[in-house]
Amino acid sequence: IAAEINQGMAEGMEQSIDFRFTIKMRMEPYGIDDFAELLVKIADYQLSPAEMQQITTPLLIADPEGEQFWPGQSRQLFEGIPGPKELISFTAAEGTDLHCQPKANGLASQRLFDGFARYLGAQSATPVS
Repeated sequence: IAAEINQGMAEGMEQSIDFRFTIKMRMEPYGIDDFAELLVKIADYQLSPAEMQQITTPLLIADPEGEQFWPGQSRQLFEGIPGPKELISFTAAEGTDLHCQPKANGLASQRLFDGFARYLGAQSATPVS
């Protein structure tokens, strides 16, 4: 089946330059040229509870209603990490639902930048030693 997947991807990449660049950008970070292998690598990627416990970097975690690609995983990450964190909810009622909040980029950006400002404000209030 891997050969069929790769053949279909090759044909699609020949027909559309946009498709070609989209696929290439998704494969390059993994250092592979084989789309079927990319699917296997992505399926294997997950954080274990022990790995989550090692995350101490402050995080803003978006949690959009109707998340299509990883429903429930934003809250799972939020609950699994010990470091400073903030879960930012996005709802259909305000038009910020779905993956990456595509219907309300301005509002989503405002909330995320407000989160960064809260973190940076807290950092600037800390005396430098």
